Amino acid sequence: MWQIRVELMLGAAHPSDLAMVQPNAGPAPALEARGLSVQLGGKTVLNGLNCAIPQGQWTCIVGPNGAGKSTLLKAFAGLHSSAVQTGSVLLHGQYLKSMTLKNRAQNLAWLGQNPSASCDVLVFELVMLGRLPHQDWLGTPSAADVAACEQAMRQTQCWQWRARSVGTLSGGEQQRVLLARLLAVNAQVLLMDEPL
Repeated sequence: MWQIRVELMLGAAHPSDLAMVQPNAGPAPALEARGLSVQLGGKTVLNGLNCAIPQGQWTCIVGPNGAGKSTLLKAFAGLHSSAVQTGSVLLHGQYLKSMTLKNRAQNLAWLGQNPSASCDVLVFELVMLGRLPHQDWLGTPSAADVAACEQAMRQTQCWQWRARSVGTLSGGEQQRVLLARLLAVNAQVLLMDEPL
């Protein structure tokens, strides 16, 4: 059973003052930042951040606009270039930069803010994109891939739309489909930036 844990990052006087509570002794963290700094547009958004996100729990990062929440999530996902990000990110104790992209994508799934999808792609095809990290290059989906997509779509209650074009769905319905794509990865760590 999942435990819900809320970590607060509120009201830092300056974004570089952003800090996060370290979890108590327990299992190794799912994600860890060591001396993480990110500069965007010449502005320091995160400065020497050290934090650990425990595994097996939901963790929420809460704070005012511009505090660095999205920047932190993107850093955890490995989406910043080394030109703007310094320090280390570890996924289950392994340095993110040392992992192959395929291994990283199998273990960490990302759903960013306001993602867009092609209007003419079918819902099931979009969810199947979540299975790409588990397929060979130019491979075809396996029965396990199809089953993972169906399970994710049933969990998000979008299975009935599987043959519809994404462009025919409302914004909320599209968000459910994108959440199904995230779940279809079957990653151990799910990062979501304002998913609903």
